[in-house]
Amino acid sequence: MLVGQLSDFGNGGITDHDQDRIIRRVVGPEERLADVRTSGITAAELAQSKTALRSAFLEDMEGGFMPRFGRANLLAAFALFDDDPKRVNTILDELDKVTLDDVKAAAGRWFVSTNRTSIDSRPVSKPTTGGGQ
Repeated sequence: MLVGQLSDFGNGGITDHDQDRIIRRVVGPEERLADVRTSGITAAELAQSKTALRSAFLEDMEGGFMPRFGRANLLAAFALFDDDPKRVNTILDELDKVTLDDVKAAAGRWFVSTNRTSIDSRPVSKPTTGGGQ
């Protein structure tokens, strides 16, 4: 994304403050990903991530507002894509096996600029219509 292409940002162009804010939002995450690619993450960060993923998985299993749908959905996905619906019973064991080296290797493979997609989404202005519609 080129910051200069955001000339219609806001109400009459971007200010220096806006441009700095945009650059920080684009560059900041890339700097963090570069750090993960080279240095990895800490044991505490891995533990926190595992806890968050475990919690999300268990929430999905219960289905939230549609009780038990999550479990059925996961069973169907594992049956369809892995030909192993029983995998739903071992997925947390697989999560526990993830190491700091695994995270660093995945970051080196997937968190690279050639795998990034940037979307510049802007609202479409509503056409002005005349009369009593």
